[in-house]
Amino acid sequence: MQKHSPLPGMLAGLLLTTSALVAQATEQAVSDSSGSRVLRNGPFHRTLLDGYFPFHVRLEVQYPPATLHYLGVSPEPQPGFAVDNGDGLLTIDSWFAGALSIEIRFAPVQQDTTDAQ
Repeated sequence: MQKHSPLPGMLAGLLLTTSALVAQATEQAVSDSSGSRVLRNGPFHRTLLDGYFPFHVRLEVQYPPATLHYLGVSPEPQPGFAVDNGDGLLTIDSWFAGALSIEIRFAPVQQDTTDAQ
């Protein structure tokens, strides 16, 4: 009987298969001292032994555009980190190797308090 190390089979399985993790969460944004809201996600990463492997993250954030205004995201959009903001839907699509933490900033929509005469 021939013994096989689990490592070669594990590597072959990781290299030859594709997997996806779909998660849905309801999260609360944290307010900072300026009154803006911050939503933090991550760190996202995929490791094996002592190295990082390329990883794909697609993050969709639905928010109420009548009450929140999108301010920006950290890290800034760049090749491999695309940000698309539609009407109440923010989509982040990223390919990276390493660890990625995402911070999204929103501000409350200012309501017009003046009376129309």
